[in-house]
Amino acid sequence: PPVISAFNFDENLVEGQRASITCNVMSGDLPIDIVWLKDFQSIPSFLNITKERVKFLSYLIFEELRNEHSGVYTCSASNAAATANYSATLTVKVPPKWIHEPQDGRVILRSDHVLACEASGVPKPSIKWYREVGVMKSEIKTDRKFELGEDGSCRVRNVESTDAGSYTCDAINGVGNGLSKSIRLDVN
Repeated sequence: PPVISAFNFDENLVEGQRASITCNVMSGDLPIDIVWLKDFQSIPSFLNITKERVKFLSYLIFEELRNEHSGVYTCSASNAAATANYSATLTVKVPPKWIHEPQDGRVILRSDHVLACEASGVPKPSIKWYREVGVMKSEIKTDRKFELGEDGSCRVRNVESTDAGSYTCDAINGVGNGLSKSIRLDVN
């Protein structure tokens, strides 16, 4: 039966980079048929992945990695005797991008106000809010005044005039520089 050399993807591949992987069928009677699968199905053409075959080697070439390239890639090698498979997982890391970018807000005294801050990315970005008072910048945690949501939002409860000022939202996932946006909250 065919025997495939172990292969794997680099762990720190980022959107926009190039990548390739090689399936080397190191033994087994010829002729050998080599097929690549993604998530155990044939690779869709819209992913623009190039396949190259040289004798008992088959290459997958990614000219520009995208999030949708992430998945399990299987090299399946068959000859008259049997079929052998070997799989490796590709995770494409994606820097944070805004889904809901924080915006300046005008708030009525004693009302509640939600500051939106939502970002996508792989891995999922961690979102932190900061309150700026003078040169001091302190991280906001959920308490009687502030409620941090799963979606990255920050609810300011029962707004007082002292809540006016600058707020900063950071979205960071270790890929690229992350995102940071400062906004002003005005209280009427």
